[in-house]
Amino acid sequence: MLKPIVVVTYIVLALTSASAQTPFYQGKTITIVQGTEPGGSSDVQTRALLPYLKKHIPGEPTLVSEYMPGSGGTKAANHVFKNVRPDGLTMGRVGGGLIANAVLGEQVYLPGLAA
Repeated sequence: MLKPIVVVTYIVLALTSASAQTPFYQGKTITIVQGTEPGGSSDVQTRALLPYLKKHIPGEPTLVSEYMPGSGGTKAANHVFKNVRPDGLTMGRVGGGLIANAVLGEQVYLPGLAA
């Protein structure tokens, strides 16, 4: 069994090393790509969520909404999947219908986007 002093020392060192780091998102911009047009109900939901994201993401980053309507959110999902760097600075926001179509195995044709 470990002595209590060893456990306390480990906890103190773990906490001080975690608090000494600079938040990753400090001074950065997070883009939320929405698969809808501005002004709809999902846009209102996303805008209502933005203050909470800004408050609870360490570093209080700037949050920006980008709209990419088309094919029920598939265009935005394809953009996020194919063109966005996986660095955590871009999020995709698509509707539940797109998820249901993927689960059910339905194909959506998008002119101009190759599969």
